[in-house]
Amino acid sequence: MLGRLSKLIKTVRPDGKEVDYLRYGSGHLHGMLLDKERIVDYERDDNHREVKRHWAQDMLQTTAYDAAGRLANQHTQSGKYVKKSILNRDYQYDGANQLINIKDSRKGELSYRYDPIGRLINAKGPLGEETFSFDPAHNILSKEHSALSTYQHQVENTLPSGLSKVMGNLLRHISGSHFDYDQRGNLIKKESAKGIQTFDWDGFNQMKSTTFRGARAGSRLDTQYRYDVFGRRIGKRVVDVRTKEVLEQTLYDWDGLTIASEDRIGEQLAVQAQIRKEAGSEKRKLSSEVQYLYEDGEFVPLVQYTNSAAVGLGYGSFGGGSGGAGSLGGGSKGVAPAVYHYVNDQIGTPQILMNADQEVVWEAQSKAWGDTVISAPVSDDGVINNHRFQGQYFDAESELHYNTFRYYDPEIGRFISLDPIGLWGGLNNYQYAPNPVEWVDPWGLIRRYKPSKELIEKIMENAKRKGLFDKTKNKFIDPNTLMTTDNPVMGHKHGSENWRMIKKAEELGWDQKKFDAYMSQTKHWQIEDGASNSSHRFEMSKNDPRSSRRMSRIESDMKKFDKSYKGQCSG
Repeated sequence: MLGRLSKLIKTVRPDGKEVDYLRYGSGHLHGMLLDKERIVDYERDDNHREVKRHWAQDMLQTTAYDAAGRLANQHTQSGKYVKKSILNRDYQYDGANQLINIKDSRKGELSYRYDPIGRLINAKGPLGEETFSFDPAHNILSKEHSALSTYQHQVENTLPSGLSKVMGNLLRHISGSHFDYDQRGNLIKKESAKGIQTFDWDGFNQMKSTTFRGARAGSRLDTQYRYDVFGRRIGKRVVDVRTKEVLEQTLYDWDGLTIASEDRIGEQLAVQAQIRKEAGSEKRKLSSEVQYLYEDGEFVPLVQYTNSAAVGLGYGSFGGGSGGAGSLGGGSKGVAPAVYHYVNDQIGTPQILMNADQEVVWEAQSKAWGDTVISAPVSDDGVINNHRFQGQYFDAESELHYNTFRYYDPEIGRFISLDPIGLWGGLNNYQYAPNPVEWVDPWGLIRRYKPSKELIEKIMENAKRKGLFDKTKNKFIDPNTLMTTDNPVMGHKHGSENWRMIKKAEELGWDQKKFDAYMSQTKHWQIEDGASNSSHRFEMSKNDPRSSRRMSRIESDMKKFDKSYKGQCSG
């Protein structure tokens, strides 16, 4: 539901839950309610920037800006009367307005260096130091890491000597991993020290399934994915090929282009253990319904609500029939959901999750391009967070990030398929961003620098326009139904410009018979083309001074039809 300023003021979700957005005069958000209970309140400065965020559980986040309007500090505290510091982050920039240093009270110091055109070439933090090099097309050619990671790449380069690692923007080899592609530029095979992954794609270049054969003998996972007509993923199923056991099965509900909720049954940690060869990892049985709320008009997670049991789902019918997601298993609605609050960094990537008792229950450390290491939780909540960079969702079975319209590989810092909108998204169809410290790509379509709500709205408009162009290219549009058709249709015979003809016919003194005779002749009309829409070339406001010239053209045309008319009329 939209308010007087065309701003969202209410959402009713598929399960009936209501989200209210409280706004003041200018339309900016000052609070959110879920089923009439307070979630968060905001305080803003004179420029409408957020300066304080009050969560319902006596938690507070303050935000400060420097003289240039850049983010300078984020401080998260808990406690009703005596505030206890949970996380403090200070940001420092260079003369080119680039973020070069973050002082994090929990992780330590993070520093960044860039080349003259703003690409990240060095990142140093708690997980070690990383160095990157690029080719002229902005492909990452090499990655060096000074500290031991969770696993080590030992595969030798088997490419012919002298063969480039990147050909036509297709990455073939990096850091011991090898890649193969199909004729449409989709990744179909990745070989690394962890094992061999294969990927299968449908006719719309959506990943249909993936198979993982681990380095350990006998380790194999098969995963299937399902999408709706808008290209959004609505389900996945992970099966252990050896035991035929369904390790994880998840269904997704959407609110626009953000995941509103997921119903999950399975053992995500068991899936991750097979990928990372962590034989000793704890297996945690999951049966849950997880709902997400996001910051106003953005893709930054705000709150996670978790029910202990998946609600109203039937198990085992995934993938049947016409490609729908099916259903999961028959859980029942549990007790009041657990509430977790996100604390995010400067680009909206989750850093910690806090429960209603003001405890940190999830914490992560990430490498520069998003490869994430989850810290051991300080409580036994068992919460799982799959949100990564804005718009990205972590898949344990592939260790890729689902990015709405594509999949992103954080290990190599790039997408694994071509950009669906082609060159509209940039000259390099696989590039994620010049640097992941200040840029995001919420849909896997168009990257944006330091995104704001206004920029995201612009991305949405560009994507809609491109999508409409592709759907209507080489098609005609019926002006009466507004649907595409393969056959020519008389443009505007009963359409939105009919008023012009009626006005001129009245001024010319025509009767209904003469008017109908004129209107029935196709030579007076143009065909609607979905790509160029040429019949609107002269469309303009009635108050536009050029409007009279448009009316004069119509009048002149009518005079040729009616030779008996001799007079003049105003435009």
